[in-house]
Amino acid sequence: MIFSVIIGLSALFALLWLFKIEEKFVRWITLAAALSTGVTLMPYAIPSHDGFVAYLIIQGVFLLYAFSPNDYTNRKRIHLSIVIFFPTIYMLLTLLRVNNPLLIVTGFLCLVSLLAYLQILVKEVKLFKDEIGFLTIIAVHAFLRLIFTVQDLVS
Repeated sequence: MIFSVIIGLSALFALLWLFKIEEKFVRWITLAAALSTGVTLMPYAIPSHDGFVAYLIIQGVFLLYAFSPNDYTNRKRIHLSIVIFFPTIYMLLTLLRVNNPLLIVTGFLCLVSLLAYLQILVKEVKLFKDEIGFLTIIAVHAFLRLIFTVQDLVS
């Protein structure tokens, strides 16, 4: 229950951040990520699963956009990749119902994504002003995946 509230708050933050985003594509992808996160929180199985899949697709599209020819610097592309990559792999493995040491390793690698997000917040916030809303949702997912991994190891 508390995890759903945390995810919902990150989606709400992303929706509020929409007003600060200047780049149109990033605005649309942030809106789509927030809405798909909201659909994931629905109590019914089919919309929840569809929202989960839609969220993974949105992450992939944003990653492809980051590496497309645009005004992003290599440093910005690397940061976006690190923040997005490990939580996305963990969520994909969860979707495929993989339950092996790879899932545990990927869960702990979400810590790398969290550290990259925190570095963006502390040192690079002006460079990533448009992406903060979207990255916040991903960072919260990474945080929760890390908690789930530790919880699975403890129990």
